[in-house]
Amino acid sequence: MFFSLKAPLLVSPGRKVPRLSVNDRQKRKSMISRGRRSSCVNPPETTAYPDIQLLAEDCPEIANKIERLESYRKSLLNEHESSAKLVADAKAEYEESLRDIHQPSEFDIADLPLNQRSVLQGSLNYESILQTLLQYRQMTNVLADAFRQSAHKEAISLDQQLRMLRIEVQATIERRKRANCWES
Repeated sequence: MFFSLKAPLLVSPGRKVPRLSVNDRQKRKSMISRGRRSSCVNPPETTAYPDIQLLAEDCPEIANKIERLESYRKSLLNEHESSAKLVADAKAEYEESLRDIHQPSEFDIADLPLNQRSVLQGSLNYESILQTLLQYRQMTNVLADAFRQSAHKEAISLDQQLRMLRIEVQATIERRKRANCWES
């Protein structure tokens, strides 16, 4: 007797139902792994910063350390912005001076007095100024990296201290609960 897996079968109590073929099982498994049949629950977002005012009331030393880290971060951002602006201004001045050099001048530098001539000749040396500013930017980046590393180390130690304080607070709460249980 020939049975088709696609056609519906009348199942008698003593007969076995034909199993799903391998392809059907793999299709169902892949559908489940893709999430079509499984329920998808989005985890809650926990990226909120701690409330500094509440933290300052409970643990002022931790709040002070967090404020210090925040001030480090702000100073690093300000330093980075100022050095980037300084380098951009120097590049713009250098490119402008190159345009001025290639254009024919309306006056001769030799006709100027000595002090003005030295000022003009010194201002044409933008290459060295640009190199100095690039070195300054590189040093500020090194300094910013050092600040970041120290801030990271301080953040790690702050996290460890915060964990220890949480353990101490939990132990204190447990002791108070036990003391209240003995009193009542």
